[in-house]
Parts: sequence; C-alpha cells; structure tokens
Amino acid sequence: MSIKLSDKLNIELDLANGILLTKNTLWNLLGHGLPLIVGVVTIPALIDRLGTERFGVLAILWVVIGYFNLFDFGIGRALTKMIAEQLGIGKIGDIPALIQTALVLTCAFGILGTLLFAGLTRLLVEDLLNIDIVLQKEVLRAFFLMALAIPFVIVTTCLRGILEAYQRFNEVTAVRIPMGILIFIGPLAVLQFTDSLLSVVIFLFIVRVITLGTYLI
Repeated sequence: MSIKLSDKLNIELDLANGILLTKNTLWNLLGHGLPLIVGVVTIPALIDRLGTERFGVLAILWVVIGYFNLFDFGIGRALTKMIAEQLGIGKIGDIPALIQTALVLTCAFGILGTLLFAGLTRLLVEDLLNIDIVLQKEVLRAFFLMALAIPFVIVTTCLRGILEAYQRFNEVTAVRIPMGILIFIGPLAVLQFTDSLLSVVIFLFIVRVITLGTYLI
C-alpha cells in the first residue's frame, strides 16, 4: 500500500514539475516572441526614417549591447541555480549573501565593460566601421552613451536570474515584453520629432535604466 502511495506521489510530483516547466517555457517564448514580431514590423520604417547608415549604426549598437550580456560571465545563470538549490533545501538565510556578492561582481564587470567599449569607440567609429565623416561626431556620442548603459544591462541580467530562481517567469515576462517592444517602437516615436541617432540612443538608454529599476523593485 505504501509503495503504491509513494508511486502516486511521485507521479503527481512529476506531473506538477512538468506543468511548471511547460508554463515557464511558454512565458519565455512569449517574452522573446512578441518583441521580435514588433521588430520585424517596425524595422522597415526605422530604416526609412533613419537612413541606411544611421540604422546600420543602431543595429550594431543593438547587437553589441546584446553581446555585453555575456559580460556577466554566467553569474546570472549561476545565481539562479544557487538560489534555487538553497530554496530546495530550505536554507533561505544564505540567499541574501549570494545576491549581494553577485550584484557586486556584475556591477564591477559592467564598469569594466563600459571602460572597454568606450576605449574602443574611436577605433570602431573612425577606422573599422568606415562611418561617413559627416556622421562621425553623432555616432561617437551615441557609442559613448551606450557604453554607459552596459552596467545597467549586466546587472539587469543578474536581477532577472533572481526572479527566475523563484519561478517568477510571469513577472519577468511582464517586464520583458513592454521593454522589448519599446526598444523598437520608441525610436519610431522619437523620429517623429527628430532624425537624430543620438536622440534615439538616449531613449534606448532610458529604457535600459527603467528595465533595471523595474526588476529591482
């Protein structure tokens, strides 16, 4: 009888874990998919408003900032795993120290990323990317500003890892969708008033700051 009861409990536990995994996967797909669809729709309009060269610079900045997520050196994912393990064994008292250490490290790596990217900016803009001399001043300012966003991006990855450890994928998605959409819709709104690439980058910088603040709350 006890074996049958144990088997039943295991089946119920496996079923609950499967449902949780499916639900979290769907939240992740939704969080990534909706902004991507908006991007596909809005990118032609962005190219039309900015021009090919300015949009090319914007695309590079999107890619570079995305890759700087890697500058947390896996701390966000490691933090998710460690917090989940502590929750599993009931040692929640150790979690604040883990979070504090991770935040200090990601802040440090973010500042290092800013210094590295800012240090390479002139080489990228003036030599490697072959930017038109008329646009170089504007592009330099845009690159320097986006360099300042790197710590915000990396710390955001850490904060998102904390929420994921607590299985709060719905809240992660609730932040990811509007902020992801803003990255595409926002520049179009800005370009109704100006054709300045720097203004677009200022808007994107603000979005990164708001994203971090929202996850922090």
